[in-house]
Order: sequence, then structure tokens, then C-alpha cells
Amino acid sequence: MSNLPKQILKNTTALMVGRISSLVGSFILSYVLARTLSVTGLGIYATIFSYYSVAATICSVGIRSYLTRDIARDLSKTNRYMMHAAVLTAGISLLGNGVFFLIVSQLNYAPETIWGIIIINSALFPATWGAIYESVFVAHQKAEYLTYTIILNLIARIGVSIYLLLTGHGVISLIVVQVVSEYLGFAICTFFLARHIVKPHWEFEWTFAVQMLKDLRTFTAIGFLASMFSQVEVLLLSLFAGEAAVGIYSAASKLALMWFAIPESYMRAVFPVMTQLYRHSYNDFRQLLERSVKYLLAVALPLTVGIVVIADKIILFFYGDDFAASVPVLRGLALIFTTIFLNEVLWRILVARDEQHLALRTQIAGVLTKAGISLLAVPFISYNGTVLAVLVTQVVYTALHIFYVQKRDKPIPFVHLGGRLVLAALGMGVGCWFLAAYVSLWVIIPVSVALYGGLLFLFRVFSPDEIATIGRLIRR
Repeated sequence: MSNLPKQILKNTTALMVGRISSLVGSFILSYVLARTLSVTGLGIYATIFSYYSVAATICSVGIRSYLTRDIARDLSKTNRYMMHAAVLTAGISLLGNGVFFLIVSQLNYAPETIWGIIIINSALFPATWGAIYESVFVAHQKAEYLTYTIILNLIARIGVSIYLLLTGHGVISLIVVQVVSEYLGFAICTFFLARHIVKPHWEFEWTFAVQMLKDLRTFTAIGFLASMFSQVEVLLLSLFAGEAAVGIYSAASKLALMWFAIPESYMRAVFPVMTQLYRHSYNDFRQLLERSVKYLLAVALPLTVGIVVIADKIILFFYGDDFAASVPVLRGLALIFTTIFLNEVLWRILVARDEQHLALRTQIAGVLTKAGISLLAVPFISYNGTVLAVLVTQVVYTALHIFYVQKRDKPIPFVHLGGRLVLAALGMGVGCWFLAAYVSLWVIIPVSVALYGGLLFLFRVFSPDEIATIGRLIRR
């Protein structure tokens, strides 16, 4: 365990820098797009990417979690797993292109939206390979090479896209740039993989492929449901309320989504370690698990409170008066931060325990809940119905995860881990609310962060051992 904090911090930092860079780049592009093409333009762009996200997740057949877990258990089999996964996802990508073309051609969207969806799906092949590469780099604890790829690719894509927007081009030109950038990212990742991990070479056995297909069944279902879980409300919103409503919702969701990079990146780095510890050192596994819950709550709770208090200032600063309707949407989405952060830990516990079938049940319940509420609410209250669907679904999703996790092994003491963090976050919220009436956004944020840090110290949230460990890691 002595080297684990350093190892986890290195990979978490690498993954987080890459993920946040990607989300910030996406937000900057959405900001320029909203300012140049207004609500409808942003809505068309968001609708196209919602379909693409679903298609890419389905075609990757849940390969990320499966490969990360199994390669981490035996690094010598990296190329073997990689080649078999590549054959599988390539076939699914070809099939997926045809299926999505047939589906999209029958939908009642604007021609620009339909053409955008058709064009972007030509990037499914490099996108699914990207999922394989990501699993390999994370399993080998070399996530920094993913970050290098993301940043190099991002600079080129965002720069060209903003230039095209400012020179009068539309959404379709951005989609073409996205397709080109996916192939560019694939080439860069291949270079890093061959140089630092393994040179890809042909290795295929039918018996191994059949066994992989059997093992992947649950992961594939989880991946499919995860894509629907994350996008179904946007797809239904686009069908029932149109692209303009998607634009209102997307403006707020872009501001919320960038924060989800924190738990996602941290847990992607922790997951290979968690998988190994559960099999070989249960006490170390428990320590890592409880500290992970505590650290993620320490970030999620103040974000929730702070965004709820100053959502109006945030929306008006970034988007202007045309997006005033996005303010309640952002407040609603802020309420799910704590559940999102916790769920990134909870479902991985189930997978580490080889209980992915329970994660699958939870995904099914989540998708059914979100789809059902969206179908009932969106036709009547538009994007507000989408927010309602997200809120209720997260409550159901988290409750089921907690039930399954606590059912086996020693229960996680959530109240003990998060009680003083709640008090610190609420105290910060009061100060934030008071400041909001007198000062600008850029004064509120640093003062609130300092206040929260002071309250954490006052309430002695972190032990001297934890503080010393964090200090050592920062110095390194």
C-alpha cells in the first residue's frame, strides 16, 4: 500500500487533466457556438452528439470496464485482449453505421440534424478503438499518454472549429472536424501504445473470442444501458420539444458535466487498484474505498450548494440573457452532483466483486425510470420535465446501488464519512448567498473556496494522517 497513493494520484491527475481539458474545450466550443448560432444551433449540435454518444457506447460493447479489470489482473495478456476486442468492436461498428442510418432517416428532424448524425457516425471505428486503448493505458497505470493524446487532438479540433464558426460556417462543418479529429486521436494513441506498452500484433483464437463474448454479455448490457441512461432524456427532449429546447438544457448541462470529470477520472485510476486489493488485501480495499467516498463527497457537496446559490450569475455570465431559461435547469442538475460522485464508486465496487449482474439490474431500473418520467413529463413541461426525470432517476439509481453494496461485506458508513462535510458545505452556502447580493462571480468563488477550506479545518474533517499523506503527494 505504501506506493498506492502516489500511483493513484499520478493516474488520477493524468485522467482528470485529460477529461477536464476535453470538457473545457467542449464548453468553449459550445459557448462560441451559442454566441454565433444561438439556442437552435446549440440544440442541433447537442442533438447530433447525443446520438453519436449512444452509438459509440453501444459499439464499444462495454469493453472499457471489462478490459481494464482483466488486463489489470494479468498485464502479459494485453495484446491478446486488445486484438480480440478490436475484431469484435470493428464488426459492431460496421453494423452500427447501417442501423443508425436506417433509424435516423425515419426521424422528423431538420435536414441539418439528420446529415450531422449520418456524418459523425463514420467516426465510430476510431471511437471504439479509443475505448480499447483507454482501457490498456489505465490498466498499465500509464494514463498520462491518454492525456497527451487528448490535449494534442483538442488543440487542433477546437482551434479549427472556432475559426470555422467565426468565419460563418455552420454545425455540419464542426461535425466534419470532429470526424477527422477522431482518426487523428487514433493515430496518436497507436504511436504511444507501440512505444510505451506493446506493439500491436495479430493474435486471435476462436475459443478465446467465444469466451470473451460470454464474459462480455453483462458488460455489453451495462454499456448499452449506460449510454441510454446518460442520453435518453436528451433524445426524448429533442423528439418532443425540438432542438431549441435541447439548446436550453444543453447550455446548463455543459456547465454541470465538466465537474463529473473529477469522480470519473479518480475512479478510473482507482479501479485497477481496487480490483487487485479486493482479491489480495481486503483491509486495504476497505481503507481505499472509505477514503474514496470521503474525498469525493468533500468535492461534491460544496459544488452542489455553491451552484444552487449562484446559478443565475453563472448562466448569465457565460451565455447571456438569451439563455435565462437555463438557470433553473442548472440548479436542478446541481442537485444530482452528490449521487453522481457516489455512484462512480458504488458500481465499481460491484464489478470488483464480480457482481456486475447487480450493476446491470440497477442500470435497467435507471433507464426505465428515466424513460418513463421523460415520456410523461417532457411533452408537457419540456426541459423542466427532463430535469425532473434526471433527479428522480438518480435517487432510484443511488438507492439501488447502496442496497446492493451494503448487502454484502461490511456496510460503508456514509453518515460518519459525510456528516461534517455536509455542515461545512452548508456553512459555505450561507456565506456564498450573502456575498451574491454584493459582489461579482469572480469574487464569490475564491472567497467561498477559502471559507469551505476553513470550515473543513475547523470541523477536523481530515485526520492528521490524511493531511500528511496529501501534503507528501503534493510535494512529489
